[in-house]
Amino acid sequence: MDIALEMAVIDCPRYALAIPRGEIDAHTEPAFRRQLFDVIRARPLIIDLTEVSFFDCTALKAVIAAERRCRDRGSALAVTGLRAGAEQVFRLARAGEIVPLCPTIQEAIWCVVPLSDEEIASWS
Repeated sequence: MDIALEMAVIDCPRYALAIPRGEIDAHTEPAFRRQLFDVIRARPLIIDLTEVSFFDCTALKAVIAAERRCRDRGSALAVTGLRAGAEQVFRLARAGEIVPLCPTIQEAIWCVVPLSDEEIASWS
């Protein structure tokens, strides 16, 4: 049985949220990478991996390539929703030093979306 990879994208005013679903491996990585690259603009990208049932080192290479592309465009990328297997892939490769790994989408937003002057002023 061939597991397909799907990806939903939510375009928010200050960031994009990519939500892949399925398995990301050597077979589906090219489509995953292409879909990520299609989403990358001059705004931050958050990848929610909650619905990813399999994630290997080829998937990690796509995420690292997407992070580099975001950085080249003056933006940032964060990952959230890691299952145990995906977290282990990131940890073993020490990729968390390159890509912020956040426990929730809200924390990923805080990590990559710059605060406006009004938001900073509201803290006082």
